[in-house]
Amino acid sequence: MKPISSAPARRFHPLRLLRALGAFLLTLILAAIFLLAVIMGQPQDIAAPAAPQPLLTASPAIHVSGQGDITRLIADFPAPVLACAPRSDWTLVSAASYDAAFEGGFARVARLVYTAPDGTALIAESIYPARALSLLSKNGYRITAQPGVLLAGRETVRMAGADTVRCHLQTEAGLYAVTLPMEAEARAADLVRGLQLMHNDL
Repeated sequence: MKPISSAPARRFHPLRLLRALGAFLLTLILAAIFLLAVIMGQPQDIAAPAAPQPLLTASPAIHVSGQGDITRLIADFPAPVLACAPRSDWTLVSAASYDAAFEGGFARVARLVYTAPDGTALIAESIYPARALSLLSKNGYRITAQPGVLLAGRETVRMAGADTVRCHLQTEAGLYAVTLPMEAEARAADLVRGLQLMHNDL
């Protein structure tokens, strides 16, 4: 009678275990690197959107005639005012600051009228808040492809009317526009060079 033979026991192979463990560790390392890359790729500091400029409550209008002092007008305006630099050779004809209904509250408009030594008329307007584009007079103006002049060192949008040209720009603080006669546009860059954004801390 032949003895019953049993199957030989499997030998333990440490090399196979090391290979499996190495593959597992490599997978973990690659997953960690991928996760780190995803985290580093996300913006770390997301700036909150700027809050809209608050509207105003109604206040009395300010009128300045002739060579009157516009300091109070500038001080009362909630944003810098577009005006001729002090000691300019331009003549102030009139200036006014008044409130206008806007979005259920009030916006404020400053309108300064000047004449150059050669008699050229120039109107400088400042509007708060900056988003109040609807308060710029339409009056037949149309946007043109031609760029506007630099105003206070910034590019502007040019709009043409029947016999005048208006260039406007928006800043974080306000909306600004300058209006000139069409025939004076060739000299516009020189004419508006004296305009500055006057702050209300003057």
